[in-house]
Amino acid sequence: VKHFAELGSQIVAATESYVKEVQSGEFPSAAHSFGATPKKQPALELETGQKAVLGEPPPSYGPADEDS
Repeated sequence: VKHFAELGSQIVAATESYVKEVQSGEFPSAAHSFGATPKKQPALELETGQKAVLGEPPPSYGPADEDS
């Protein structure tokens, strides 16, 4: 069998480097992204005074109406 490369150690080193950068917060950054920049939306205050975590709450439809 012909050996073209010994990649095992390179894969381990690359994975260790990736984990280190993710844990330190160095990666990912804006330089590693593309596309539109997300709009910052103000946090929504709910009736309870708590802030919504997942964005706007769904609309309240109320009880079903037999006529509609």
